Amino acid sequence: MNCKDFEKLPSDPEICHLLAGLESLRAQFLSVQVESVAEDTQGRLADVLEKPFQDFELADFCKAHTMVFQESEAGEIRTLPALFSHNPELIIRFELPARIRPRLNELMDCVRDGQKRRVPLPLIAALFFAEFCDIHPFSNGNGRTARLLAGVFLAQQDYPPFVVPEQTMPEYLTGLADYSIERTVGPFSKFFIRRLSATLVELTN
Repeated sequence: MNCKDFEKLPSDPEICHLLAGLESLRAQFLSVQVESVAEDTQGRLADVLEKPFQDFELADFCKAHTMVFQESEAGEIRTLPALFSHNPELIIRFELPARIRPRLNELMDCVRDGQKRRVPLPLIAALFFAEFCDIHPFSNGNGRTARLLAGVFLAQQDYPPFVVPEQTMPEYLTGLADYSIERTVGPFSKFFIRRLSATLVELTN
């Protein structure tokens, strides 16, 4: 994880352009809705919206996992090594079990640091999402859990959920693999922001 991304990404010209477009769409959407994005989402996520996202800890991550993954090991931190092969030439090795809890704590410290610095929330959410997936705290259901948790974080500030349609899955997986290798969330954050904007366009239409 690289919290230093928060120092350089907000000044990246392409990211600035994408964020400006997102904020324009968000303002238009909120101006014509009876309910805010957060109010609409909170009805579905009430069980994990009991406290501000910056106060979330391991128990909250486990609770979210049980909401999206119904197998017997739901909510249990994995105890075995895990890896993912995006293609035959690339193998991603996720965090060792002994380091899962410390890295989750470091991740939430980074989230709080970004909020103190007033980093645009979509950038903080993108980093949270990519880092959570890279830690891979559960044996299965990590992507779904990350989308739920990022959705809570976004909803609490009136942003739409992060939705990944099937046709965008290759770009999604490539972005996460790039994060695991390069340790910068810049490329993935651009995809993340574009998806938030696309969701707002769909909700408006």
